[in-house]
Amino acid sequence: MENNTGKYLKYAVGEIVLVVIGILIALQINNWNNNKKSNAAETKLLKELLQDTKSDSIFFKSRMDHMYNHMELSQNLNLIYDESANDSIKSILYGDYPIFDISMAYQASVVINFKNKIDEFSNDSIQQLIRDYILQHHYIELAYEQKDRFFEKYAGESHLFYSDKMIALNENSTIEEFYNAIEFKKHHKTINYLNGTVENSLLRTQLLLNINNDLIQFINTVLNEN
Repeated sequence: MENNTGKYLKYAVGEIVLVVIGILIALQINNWNNNKKSNAAETKLLKELLQDTKSDSIFFKSRMDHMYNHMELSQNLNLIYDESANDSIKSILYGDYPIFDISMAYQASVVINFKNKIDEFSNDSIQQLIRDYILQHHYIELAYEQKDRFFEKYAGESHLFYSDKMIALNENSTIEEFYNAIEFKKHHKTINYLNGTVENSLLRTQLLLNINNDLIQFINTVLNEN
């Protein structure tokens, strides 16, 4: 009886150990599968973030080009006003540029699509870069909206008044012809004052693109490691 009881106890203990081992193995496999699914989901999310970041890069670089063109046109008009422009500057093609209106869209795909998904990224650095991105884009909103308000307030009437004269110019019209058409002498102080809001918007856009570039590089690094 004692020998049989001892055998049963050993058998029972052995069964329990096997069951525990089986449960641990099953849990390990389940955790491995869950981690694999989680890593795959985050990799997909990173690729989507990378695509949106690249799209924002192209979009906001076009905003900067638009503002650079405005600043360059204003600079050349001021050279004519100061009588320091040579013939090559005066003969530059005007190119149908709205000097009295520089309103632009400023939506950011990263902000729209990932503002509420920050915690889904396991990498702390990527989380912080997205937060910095969202904050800097907020400053862009403020800068662009201020710029638009100032242009509407101080140049809105001029934009309407001179629209026909600007439309009358063609692709071969020069900056000097444009200068005369909008009576730049009459409006140069207003235009130069408003350029300050353009410069501020330009600065804010460049700061966002700096974060944009950092985010692209970091995402590529993480994806390559995976």
